[in-house]
Amino acid sequence: MKVLVVDDNGTSREILSEILAGFGLRVDQAGAGETAIALLEQADQEEPFELVFMDWKMPGMDGIETTRRLQHDSDLHNVPTVIMVTAYSRDDAITSSAEIDVASFLTKPVTASSLLDAVMIAIGQDMTYQDRESSRHEREHETISHVRGARILLVEDNEINQELALELLTQNGLIVEVANHGQEALDILDQAAEKGEVFDGVLMDCQMPVMDGYTASRKIREQSRFEQLPVIAMTANAMAGDREKVLEAGMNDHIAKPINVSDMFDTMAQWITPSQPVAQDAPASDPKPGQLDATRPDTSKPTTPPLTESTDLPELAGIDIEQGLARVQGNQSLYRKLLVKFSRNEQDFIERFRQSLLDDDPEAPTRCAHTLKGLAGNIAADRLHDDATELEAACKAGQTEIELKAILLNLDESLAQVLTNLKQLDPSEASTAPTETGNETDADPEQLKTLLANLKELIEDYNSEANDVMEQLHPLMAQGEFAGQLEKIGQAIEEYDFDAALEQYAQLELQMN
Repeated sequence: MKVLVVDDNGTSREILSEILAGFGLRVDQAGAGETAIALLEQADQEEPFELVFMDWKMPGMDGIETTRRLQHDSDLHNVPTVIMVTAYSRDDAITSSAEIDVASFLTKPVTASSLLDAVMIAIGQDMTYQDRESSRHEREHETISHVRGARILLVEDNEINQELALELLTQNGLIVEVANHGQEALDILDQAAEKGEVFDGVLMDCQMPVMDGYTASRKIREQSRFEQLPVIAMTANAMAGDREKVLEAGMNDHIAKPINVSDMFDTMAQWITPSQPVAQDAPASDPKPGQLDATRPDTSKPTTPPLTESTDLPELAGIDIEQGLARVQGNQSLYRKLLVKFSRNEQDFIERFRQSLLDDDPEAPTRCAHTLKGLAGNIAADRLHDDATELEAACKAGQTEIELKAILLNLDESLAQVLTNLKQLDPSEASTAPTETGNETDADPEQLKTLLANLKELIEDYNSEANDVMEQLHPLMAQGEFAGQLEKIGQAIEEYDFDAALEQYAQLELQMN
């Protein structure tokens, strides 16, 4: 099938084209509505396009107007089927397209699965989604069972990406250790090898300070003892050239960001075999200090709540909550935490980016934009993801701060929209006035005692469910004399430093006694 991709963003065009070409389709591109109509008319007589992926929001002639013109073009004898692509609200796109003929709608960032579904619907081969969803969950369960029990080294410098990957891996029965950059990963691997311990695989971020993932992977492959160690890249770059760069560095494969859970475990299962697999009916084993295992009490099934369950999250402009929940296997608590962390950590992004332009490292601006792109994708802030993608591409092209001004203005606007809406989720933004439930002296002593005992046990077990108990304790103790110590415990747990959390808990016990 001959397909035309119409999008003013070059990176978005390339990503769509790459995935479509992988399906065996013949793809051409247009960067503007006028160019698209010219290409359609030119090809009409000999080899017409059958399908058009039309971006909704484009400068000049947008996707709605371009589609209207091509569908009323008297010079066009073979009118192609149109799929509308949008980084904004899908409902708004459907409403705006009421007067034109659109076969299906596709929201950014796209995945291979969502793209294929859109193609199949557009050409009249719609699936029975309930049956497909059921089969997908069964396949996902089977795939996860192949890697459950594997010991993984996660190499990632960004704490939000760390938390997302850690939760997805540990709640599905894997044991995880974390390195914050490539050099730290090499040190951890060396120390483990000297003790005779084995890692079953490495998940390697590519863009990191100190030592990036490409360099770290090359150094890993230089050691014969790690020759067969599976190393899988985790990257927000999905182009063919980036995949080749990953393979040239000695990595086995790559997992695209934003993370698609099924794709991630599919890729891992191709390369990683647990040295100590967990039996299907076996309970979780105790993790070693420094390792994370959040699979208690049952590792026989992946904890995958239905993605259609209701959420108490408010509507958030600029964020696709349904898509975001899908990326965390429906874990609402985790998704809320990621959103709050994003809100807190990215307030000063524009200033950090401007500082990166002054950095001695010429890659610093690209890395800064790349990180924001990945984070925006993970929380499903689609417009911000596109703006960060455009900024990253401009940085790679070597544009100056003056040349970047227009892109930064757009990004600042989309980032401000997201941050403004996320403030309502952040407890620290709420009023700090004391309330009856905000003083531990007013709390039920037995309830408080039980929660604190549960917290201590979970911390001792290196179990990230301690976060859930912290959420129950917060309204009971947030305004009292022990609030500061509770905050220190919570921070240590969020950073997965359970040894530090246990030390802080001991301090809390001393204060309370």
